Amino acid sequence: MKKFFDKSIAQSSLGQMIALAALFFILALVGAGVGRWFLKEDDPNAAKFGRRETWGLMQCVDGGFVDATISANTKIASTPQGAKITENAPIAVIVLSLGFWLGGMILISFFTGAATNFLDVRREKILTGVVDYSFRKKYILIVGYDFQTGNLIKRLLGEKPALPVVLVTDSDVAQIYDTLLPELQGAEPHRLFIMRKDITMESSYEKFLITGAEEIYVIGDGGAVGRDGKTLQAFDAVSRKAACEMKTVPQSTGGRRIKVYLHIGDFMLYSNVRGIKLSMDDLEIFDLDVFNYYESWAWECWSKKDAADGKDGYLPIRHVKGTEHAELFVIGAGPMGLAMVNFAMPLMNYGGTGKHSRITVFDPDGSKRGLLPDRRTLDALPEVEVVFRQMDGCSDEANALMLEAAGKKDTSVTVVIALPDPAAAVRAYAGFSKQLCRKEISVLVWQATDSGCLPDKSYLRMGGGTSAEADKRNVRYFGMTDRLPWKDPARSDYGMAVNYYYNCWFPYGKEPPKSPAAAAPDFVEKAKAAWDQSAAEAEWMTTPRWKKWSSVNCGDTFREKSVLLEGIPLEEAAEKILKAEHNRWWTEKLLAGWLVSEEKSTDGNSHADKARMIHGDMIPFEELREDVRDKDKINIAAMAVFGFLN
Repeated sequence: MKKFFDKSIAQSSLGQMIALAALFFILALVGAGVGRWFLKEDDPNAAKFGRRETWGLMQCVDGGFVDATISANTKIASTPQGAKITENAPIAVIVLSLGFWLGGMILISFFTGAATNFLDVRREKILTGVVDYSFRKKYILIVGYDFQTGNLIKRLLGEKPALPVVLVTDSDVAQIYDTLLPELQGAEPHRLFIMRKDITMESSYEKFLITGAEEIYVIGDGGAVGRDGKTLQAFDAVSRKAACEMKTVPQSTGGRRIKVYLHIGDFMLYSNVRGIKLSMDDLEIFDLDVFNYYESWAWECWSKKDAADGKDGYLPIRHVKGTEHAELFVIGAGPMGLAMVNFAMPLMNYGGTGKHSRITVFDPDGSKRGLLPDRRTLDALPEVEVVFRQMDGCSDEANALMLEAAGKKDTSVTVVIALPDPAAAVRAYAGFSKQLCRKEISVLVWQATDSGCLPDKSYLRMGGGTSAEADKRNVRYFGMTDRLPWKDPARSDYGMAVNYYYNCWFPYGKEPPKSPAAAAPDFVEKAKAAWDQSAAEAEWMTTPRWKKWSSVNCGDTFREKSVLLEGIPLEEAAEKILKAEHNRWWTEKLLAGWLVSEEKSTDGNSHADKARMIHGDMIPFEELREDVRDKDKINIAAMAVFGFLN
């Protein structure tokens, strides 16, 4: 019986309604019986109410029944039936009390049960993500959920307290809530809305006004098969929805530009997507930024001008003063390790002659080799040599190779431990040989965890009784999940400066103006005087994304190039910086699949064909024409604006 009641009545709105109707039916029967028992057919009260049964029902639900029946001033009390009512008044009180008690309890139970049932159903819909929310303006849209999206949501809720955050994902919504809700504070949970939808379908966004969003993050679902492909499909669906809105509501953005972030996980695909035209590029209201988690961490390590925590900053790859060579060893050829390799290749051009830099990747089973460019491309890199070693990066053989490189007086050595398991990465760091620990090398240890969970580095350092036996490794953790540089403005600012100076001094279709030589004493002053922040921002907004990409890549190397100035006047270092920039651009083209062109243009300039991906300037710096070399000085001008020449 209890099981039937719980299932059919307590947990069912329909069952509760039937139970309430049955109660009223029973009360009606009781009232009819009371009326027939107390009144005769010719009683005036029966005539007043039409029927005896009606009178009885009214008395069962009317609190004045008792007073009316025992009052000496009523006609009923002076009749034999009235005396009978007076004698039975206690019974009437009991019946009345029971009626009110039962009726009240049923009503309270009904409404409470119905409300609870409604809230339970609503809660279940929310936890499963089947609620269809509608947002028209002033909200933040996130498409897809992966290991970093939770940190992004927490940051957005904290930084933008007035804006709701809407997540559309095909992942387990209940699990997302279980992960996020304990970490949210105050009213933050009430500003988070999650919908479980197929992110690749345009219909999933039909209740959103895409052009009313403040920011859009297209990240993709981390556990999806073919994640990057689905991420691009989701991006295209959002673009199509926005394009339809612009046709029907042209002024929906109010003249502002909406920042859109597109995440691509595969590094090679990411490099290609950054340089091609996408569907959203035709919509002028959007400012698109393609990014990759791992490249962002690499940028923070080697290209950020100032360390967040002061003196213990990340060292540049060529961190030992006066060295002509640099070696980079990567332990762990996964996504993070390969991203560090790809990011380092354009950095390790120092304006020297021949292969001045070497990158060694330890790949125990040889399975990761195919994730980097082919051998011909790597061999064509101007100054960088890339070597794959099919061995464990923690083995004695690997330690011997690193020790040999660290023993060279003119070489800086950097070791990147990019193992995905934080504990394994720490064990690899702690497992260096004693001889290697005594060398001045830079060690970057990837820790895919929150900053609060990092182990104390002092416990991992090798102790020594004398300075000669001391541990001289400069160790930094990087890649913590709560410190991802999602939108560090410095990176785009550097690229914006490069783009501005290029357009200012070398505008397309115009004769390049005669500007001072890069080594002239007054060059830096003239470059700073020519800087116009407003004009630079205006030009940046209309610059094609492929050109933005190249300008940002140039800015990524500012910090590494500034090492060339250590202890050397600008006049002497200028040519090396110009050569390093040319080699950086050459490396960028090679990694993007471009080849050198043997053809010549009719006007005598270098031949370039974007469709065929060939360029005549992909040759050594010394073989370039003077006017082509002169273009690279925009690199020095932009460095001067941001203080990299100080």
